[in-house]
Amino acid sequence: MPVPLSAIRRAQEFLKQHLPQTRLVAAPSISPPSGGNVYLKLETDLPTGSFKPRGALYALSVNLARRKVREVVASSYRQSRRGRSLCRETAGRAGDDLSAGESESG
Repeated sequence: MPVPLSAIRRAQEFLKQHLPQTRLVAAPSISPPSGGNVYLKLETDLPTGSFKPRGALYALSVNLARRKVREVVASSYRQSRRGRSLCRETAGRAGDDLSAGESESG
């Protein structure tokens, strides 16, 4: 099912308020074989060091608008822990609200 452009724009506007813009860096060693100019989007510039908070933060905000969120479960422990921390700060939630389901082994 295609995602409407309006939904993408809403997510973009929301995320712009909470996450810094990430840099694009030219990749000259990859460009010639591709036949075009290739750029790398450096998601490592984000506070969590990965792209994961974008989707998680927006999904959480949409769900918080619909209902109370009792727990968030994620599979990548270190990155998701940073992402949940960012979500807690952004959503203005207490630390325990979004930490259930956290696992040291993940």
